[in-house]
Amino acid sequence: IIVIMKKTLLAILILSIACPVFAYNNADIAAVKKGKSIINGDLSGADLSGMDLSGKNFSGTNFSEARFYKTNFDKCDLTNASFYRSSLHNASFRNAKLNFANLNYAKFVSCDLTNADLTEGKIFRTNFHGSKILNAMFRKADVQESNFENIIGDHADFVEANLNNAWLYRSKFPNAHFTNANLYSTNFSEATLANTDFISANLANANFSKANLTNAKLDKAMLSGANFTQANLKNTEFRRAFLKNAKFK
Repeated sequence: IIVIMKKTLLAILILSIACPVFAYNNADIAAVKKGKSIINGDLSGADLSGMDLSGKNFSGTNFSEARFYKTNFDKCDLTNASFYRSSLHNASFRNAKLNFANLNYAKFVSCDLTNADLTEGKIFRTNFHGSKILNAMFRKADVQESNFENIIGDHADFVEANLNNAWLYRSKFPNAHFTNANLYSTNFSEATLANTDFISANLANANFSKANLTNAKLDKAMLSGANFTQANLKNTEFRRAFLKNAKFK
């Protein structure tokens, strides 16, 4: 019986470590409802839908597994904040600071991140489907396996970002910057990439089928195994690009 009890307690301990339970701090919730900023607070698991939090300082605050529907974070300081596994729909982050923030596994569906700064963010397997990221900054961010389908991202900046196996199907990224970015096996099929900068980027095995690459710059890019089938390559630049096994038909 003692052995069974020990095994049961061990199993419970393992599950508690593997599946953390997020519970917000009641004092922090009360402060937010009064319109106050919360630095290094705990709002994990909270439902802050419909709230206007614009201009507040939430740097270092934990929003893990929280819910946000039509929440306004415009001009907020969210540096080092965590939105791990959070659910955000139609939320607004215009001009927000999300430097070094943890957005891993979060859902930013149909959100507005225009002019947001996500420099060096942790953005693994994050879903941005249908969102706006115009002029947003993702420099040196880890954006592996994230979903940017049907994104509007004019002038977005992904310089030196890691987008390994990211999904950008039918996205709109004209005039965007992917200089020195890791875009290995990234899917750009049917994407709008006119005037976009891919100089020195790693695009090995990337899929550009049916994409619009008019006036795009792929100089010195790694393009081995890349697929350009039926892509619009009018005035596209490939100077000193590595094109071994790339497909153009």
